Amino acid sequence: MPASAEQPAPVAVDPLTAPLALLEEGGEDHQPTAPEKVTGWPCTGCGAVVSFDESACPACGTGFLDGASGEPDIAQRIGGRGISTGMQVMIIAGGSIGLIALITTLLFIAGSIF
Repeated sequence: MPASAEQPAPVAVDPLTAPLALLEEGGEDHQPTAPEKVTGWPCTGCGAVVSFDESACPACGTGFLDGASGEPDIAQRIGGRGISTGMQVMIIAGGSIGLIALITTLLFIAGSIF
């Protein structure tokens, strides 16, 4: 090789740990920038992302979780079907006691056999 030919300057890049983009560009030292992660709560009124420090959206004034609907409780999901709450509690308690008695009986029978 002629001495006048320019040699590229050696770059200190570890090919095993360097990012692929850095290797493809010939070892130029630049870091790819990651997109900034937005943190906050989504406004239910306008959809803007509001900082966790705020209790209301500065754009529209909607408060935190205003208008949000969550899961209804179990009584609302299954409905009353004309049965009072006290009767529903009695049915659930009776079923639980019956189930416990059934399991105890089965375990007693299984213990007697073996």
